Amino acid sequence: MTKTSVIKLLSITLFALASCNRQEAMLSESEARLRDSLALHVAVLPIEDCLPLYVAEARGLADSVGLDLRLMRYDALMDVDTAYLLRHVEVAWEDSFRLAEYHTRHPHFVPGNDSVEADTLWGPTSGRLFFIASRKSKVKKLKDLEERMVAVTRWSLIDSLCTMAIDAGGVNQQDVYRPQINNVKLRARMLRENLLDCAILPEPYASWVKAEKHRVLYQYPKSLPENDSTGLRRSRITGFYVRKSVLQDSMRQVQLKQLVDIYIQGQKILLEEGLSALDSLDVFTL
Repeated sequence: MTKTSVIKLLSITLFALASCNRQEAMLSESEARLRDSLALHVAVLPIEDCLPLYVAEARGLADSVGLDLRLMRYDALMDVDTAYLLRHVEVAWEDSFRLAEYHTRHPHFVPGNDSVEADTLWGPTSGRLFFIASRKSKVKKLKDLEERMVAVTRWSLIDSLCTMAIDAGGVNQQDVYRPQINNVKLRARMLRENLLDCAILPEPYASWVKAEKHRVLYQYPKSLPENDSTGLRRSRITGFYVRKSVLQDSMRQVQLKQLVDIYIQGQKILLEEGLSALDSLDVFTL
């Protein structure tokens, strides 16, 4: 065999190998896209209401029932909104105030079907929130909020709770500054570092700042007044929501049932093990 023939044979072989590798890569990528499209994507925040799903993921509960669960983790509710509105997720933890706000602008952003929520017992979630004043702030009571800063998430349960607390203190709404700090971890850090007078925080961040002697002035839903102008008493408020198109898919119906089942299992683990169940989770650290 001549040198030229050897070179031609090697070239043909290398070309064939490269083609095979490209085909395998394209096939693998196609399979990955298919698996991703069939998986159930859930937008969550690092807060108490979503904690059972973090525990379920860490303990392999989804794998045990054959559910390909993809938790899409965000630190701000606005990012959850974006993921849901752009259809990057099938399920999202939300509150009814934001749903009402977005529903007027985005027809496909529809609250979850009430009958499904009732069947699964998966809404409303507790949604506990705490109106907390920095220990170095001069705000000792709600009536001291005039000319003070309270960090909120705009158009949300948190924002409505702030309105209620200001009313309870007898202060003019226009006299309180409400900077929009959407990232829950950032909001907690800013309060701890005394960059804000007050912030409204969910668990577990509320417990952490309370342990550092920051003062709780108001608690939702424990402190709800009989008469409120915000609608907090009447609303379903927080829960996991699903688009109607997802609910109509038979495969998704099975996945949603599995999701609720492992959520309940995650809750049981938390009840049995308490805070020790969080040891393997670093998502809640500040």
